[in-house]
Amino acid sequence: MINLSKTLKMLSFGTAVVGSLLIAGSFSEANAQRDPFVKPGYMKQKTQAR
Repeated sequence: MINLSKTLKMLSFGTAVVGSLLIAGSFSEANAQRDPFVKPGYMKQKTQAR
């Protein structure tokens, strides 16, 4: 049978896992926010160095 102390341990561990996932997700960039009309890097003209 699950007692109160085990339930509290699981709840605190689950809260820590969810919090760390949210923090890790806030640091990653969303690639969907790029401008779809910009030329890709391989199609841009390169400037000549003198």
